[in-house]
Amino acid sequence: MNKIKIYSRYSDTMTKMKKAASSTLFLIALLCMGCDSGTISHHAASEPQDSLSLTMEGDSTLYGLACDGCNDTILIFLPLSDTSRNPDTFNVLNANRQHRVFGYPKVGDRVAIMPNAEDSTVADVVVNMEDIIGAWCYEAKPFLRKRADMSGLSQRQIMNRLSDSLQQLLSVTHEQGIQLNGDNTARPIGTFRPKQDDEEDLIGYPTMKRYRQWRLYNGKLLLTTTVPDSLGQEHATGTDTVGLVFLEHDSIALLFNDTIQGFYRKEKE
Repeated sequence: MNKIKIYSRYSDTMTKMKKAASSTLFLIALLCMGCDSGTISHHAASEPQDSLSLTMEGDSTLYGLACDGCNDTILIFLPLSDTSRNPDTFNVLNANRQHRVFGYPKVGDRVAIMPNAEDSTVADVVVNMEDIIGAWCYEAKPFLRKRADMSGLSQRQIMNRLSDSLQQLLSVTHEQGIQLNGDNTARPIGTFRPKQDDEEDLIGYPTMKRYRQWRLYNGKLLLTTTVPDSLGQEHATGTDTVGLVFLEHDSIALLFNDTIQGFYRKEKE
């Protein structure tokens, strides 16, 4: 499993050719072949909308299907809110130039757009929902919890006092991350070393938030922690607003406050 690399050349992101769509997406693509004539099959039109198509107050995000004819300049977009209408055409040239197109929409992919406030034919942000859904991980590096007897010592002096086994533990990373599901639920991914003795208790790992819900909101990613009540209903306890830096099928980078965290896609075992 390769670690994610934060790429410095974002301009190449949208020009890369993606691998062929899976058989499931191919079936969806066939349903969308009627987009250029403004029609879609009865089966697709009668399917219930999922929670990604629901709108939160103040959210301008629109959800739909990418139709034949999409490129780096335009997005042919069939809204999920009315699949019987003619598809819309959005200009995405500036969004591409500003690295605000995340993923590479293919025919039949579900996409989210944030339209320009002044020109309804322009999309300021485009997100390929097929690419954002999945398990995203990174390797968390350990840190050393300092004891009272380490006060005033330099880093080198501290390391010289550590046993070989403890120094070896400081090189062991742990996989952490988040699973983003298609129904807007989420779950944390992570393995942690159980406390075994006083020496190993000196090794710590970054605290991982236990996100349980997610969604897009005006071009941002909302990650929410929840707790269940006595009836099993989840209630939000806090929400982090996270920026999208880039998105490809196998990698994503997110901006948490002032820190960019890269993730790699964890494939199903």
